[in-house]
Amino acid sequence: MSAPIFDPIAPVRIPIKGEESSFAVANVYGITRNYDPDGTLRALPERPAPAIFTKSAQWVVGSGAIIPYPAATERFEPEIELMIAIGAPAYQMSDEAAAAAIYGYAVGLDLTRRDLQHAAREKRDPLDIAKWFPGATPLSTIVRTTDINHPNHGAITLDVNGVRVQEGNLDQLIWKPHEIVALLSRFFPLVPGDIIFTGTPPGEVALKSGDILHGEIDGIGVLDITIEGAQK
Repeated sequence: MSAPIFDPIAPVRIPIKGEESSFAVANVYGITRNYDPDGTLRALPERPAPAIFTKSAQWVVGSGAIIPYPAATERFEPEIELMIAIGAPAYQMSDEAAAAAIYGYAVGLDLTRRDLQHAAREKRDPLDIAKWFPGATPLSTIVRTTDINHPNHGAITLDVNGVRVQEGNLDQLIWKPHEIVALLSRFFPLVPGDIIFTGTPPGEVALKSGDILHGEIDGIGVLDITIEGAQK
């Protein structure tokens, strides 16, 4: 086989708590509309199915990152989320079997160019332009399921410049982590290194240059990032 004309991009590596090894990110998936604070949707005989989206694995960054305000947006928003880290192949799996494919969990932020997302949605265009940009996916240190099991309860919060902007609890998830993995595995052969957004609790804020973000999930960890000057 002939040599490539340029070197491939190395995968982003995220620290693992208690391990010298790191977690090399393969693909990034996510689901939407997965929090139900008052329990109405969770009580339905058939829960509403979430929408599925993807992001670029190239633009995952770790806690402490300084993220440039992305180009071509006037409404830049964060969403705090529990992140699933996949550690074994998962394809067309049952809910029960899917749990075994989860290596661990982390705190994540789904950063979005919200104005571009709304414009694309109105035109029925793909939403990638709103989700793919440098620094779009901050991620905390990963904690292993062997150390914490699968979290079903715990406060999830996001503060911007010390002000609480999002707050919820993992027990408000409509689709639980193992169910999300099973759902995605119907459509994609998940592989070790994949990470998955699980949805975000209520609350929104528009970010600006200089903002300091602090996300936290009880029993999982913390995530800190700073937004810096706008890209040209």
